[in-house]
Amino acid sequence: MQLDLLIRMEKKDKYPEATLINMAEAFQRHNLKPQRDEYIPPYTEDELWTTMHWAKGGAFASYAEFAGFSFDGESYRADCPNVGLFRFARATGTEFIKHDILKDVINVSYYLQQKYSKNPENFREIFIEEAKKEGFFQYLRPLN
Repeated sequence: MQLDLLIRMEKKDKYPEATLINMAEAFQRHNLKPQRDEYIPPYTEDELWTTMHWAKGGAFASYAEFAGFSFDGESYRADCPNVGLFRFARATGTEFIKHDILKDVINVSYYLQQKYSKNPENFREIFIEEAKKEGFFQYLRPLN
């Protein structure tokens, strides 16, 4: 399309050669993909999956108080399997890494929100059961 436009403009003989050259150069700059020199932290497939699972803890941290707990964020963060991978993937989404590291956080958060909104009286039991099942109960501290 760009080449066709330049050919038509040249055939009309209305535009100076310098204008056509400038347009061709502008088209070329526009079409060239910039070279990305991004640093992607090293990781294994296993680290990716364990970091994705670890990230689910964010949902439990968000709903802990509704269940009568505080969440030990310091210990939780110290247990991150690959901090560089988590930060990079959180910031870039799936642009460089094939899986969305926060996908499960959103799903678990939605699940907990639904359970709380439908039955706040029994939420504590459901929350404890899910936290144990997912391995995040160790970070919960009773409020009273």
